Amino acid sequence: RYLADKHDNIKYLGYVSDDEKVRLYSGAEATIQTSIHEDFGLVPREGFARGTPAIVPNEGGHAEAIHNEDCGIAFNPSNRAENLRKAVRRFDESEYDSDILRRESERYDIETIKPQLEKQVRKAVKRYG
Repeated sequence: RYLADKHDNIKYLGYVSDDEKVRLYSGAEATIQTSIHEDFGLVPREGFARGTPAIVPNEGGHAEAIHNEDCGIAFNPSNRAENLRKAVRRFDESEYDSDILRRESERYDIETIKPQLEKQVRKAVKRYG
């Protein structure tokens, strides 16, 4: 947060409501997530649901989220600040199709993944239960 205070083009928002989050994702050129060791990569997928591409580290769940160039840019997490800077500079919002991004997010809709999760839980119960 304090790093953001030094820049007039970065605003730390803290907690935002779900409605506000939808509004912010919808109006953004890109969703930028810099954390590493993410298991799933929820943040870029939330952006996809609003048609917003992502700029994320190329590791963990983020690497899976940006599995093709239609979704955004994945940068090398080593020397994270410099590689993020380079990714932001080469990012061009016009290269992304919001309909493709929204379809990508549908892969993780609860109705889509629920049967897969149930199947895995049944297998685990059968094996360990």
